Amino acid sequence: MIIHLPVTLSEQRARELATSIEALYLRRPDAHVLLTNCAMQTLPPALEGIATAWWAMPTDMQLSSRTYHPDTYRIDIGDTYIGGDQRNQLMIAGPCAVESRRQIEQSCQMLVSLGIRVLRAGCYKPRTSPYTFRGLGEDGLKLLAEMRDKYGLLSPPRCAMPHTPTRLSNTLILCRLEPNQCTTTPSSLPPANVANLSFSSVALAPPCRSLWMARTSS
Repeated sequence: MIIHLPVTLSEQRARELATSIEALYLRRPDAHVLLTNCAMQTLPPALEGIATAWWAMPTDMQLSSRTYHPDTYRIDIGDTYIGGDQRNQLMIAGPCAVESRRQIEQSCQMLVSLGIRVLRAGCYKPRTSPYTFRGLGEDGLKLLAEMRDKYGLLSPPRCAMPHTPTRLSNTLILCRLEPNQCTTTPSSLPPANVANLSFSSVALAPPCRSLWMARTSS
């Protein structure tokens, strides 16, 4: 179930209510959002008289449901966008990870020659073994920012560590949070708080089931 609480309610109180019904707390500009699993089909008594709207769902694919969000999500990225009324596909290509300046620059040059606008390259690569390559981290973010300025490419690196959303917001204009990070990110930096960073467009759960964030200026 998705439950909206009024923005006049304090965030602390909204979080307390979320905890009381074992719900995930999310923040939208127009509402506090509580997300439970689909087993909940009726509004909890504790929220009667407080909730402004609620949707009972048949499956846990809730935030991307047309019942909840009838319009196709649109995420503005510079002078282009993903979703909305766009009928064409947006091609995203690139290496799995940023490994070196030479590698990422050659990748950018190839993408530009092919007319591809968005580069895919990871800076944080979680691995089972701590002894394997785990990405260049912040140095990789700086390289991506440099390539963005030099070649005009956008890059949505995977936000896979608790500290990366803030660093990404300081460096890039687009990033994504994968579904597993929506549940494993520590409470000190839950996905809802990402919206408080300097990103002007946030989509909680577009059809690709990742959380995408974009800002219009660098």
